[in-house]
Amino acid sequence: MYFRVVKHPHDSDIVVKTCKAMDGTTTIEDPAVCIHFDLIKNPSKHELPNGFVLSELNENHAEQLIQDRNFGCPRLNLLFYRYILKNYPSAAVVEQGSTVPVAYIAYRPEGCLALGYTNPNYRGRGFLKVVVHEMLRKLKQLGFTHTCGYAAANNYPSVKGMLAAGGVIVENYQPDFIQYIPRHWTEDQCLSRFQA
Repeated sequence: MYFRVVKHPHDSDIVVKTCKAMDGTTTIEDPAVCIHFDLIKNPSKHELPNGFVLSELNENHAEQLIQDRNFGCPRLNLLFYRYILKNYPSAAVVEQGSTVPVAYIAYRPEGCLALGYTNPNYRGRGFLKVVVHEMLRKLKQLGFTHTCGYAAANNYPSVKGMLAAGGVIVENYQPDFIQYIPRHWTEDQCLSRFQA
């Protein structure tokens, strides 16, 4: 089970205490910040270096997402990533002639930007800002007026990229992300809850 955006510290303390009382494994990710985007404002322009183009993710990229970030259950992650990439907008930067993203971001069912990632060989070149900006443009075209994104507070490049794309940190609000795996659950039991 995954508890997203649990208000720290009071609500997250209750969730962790309850999960521990039920036994199993509880993991709390690094503290996060919430970054708000006002889509009514005209976003600034972004430029890509020569040799790179905008693209988007599709279900075939789910395996790459697992390689880039593994949250403990690859088979479950694969189902979730395929679902997101099939049903929600995304943005990516690829080298011309390639389908392998060097940077990407997607939109989650809860209504936020997520899964932002830049290949380590391409970091420090502003690609996260570009994909965030492209996602904001897509969301604005869909009629959205506001959205948000989350990043680990100590992930300065991600926070910086989101702020550079026009985001503003929501003050006095720290969300926690908590993963709980019941003691007797097997991976197959977990997967059975998500397969038709």
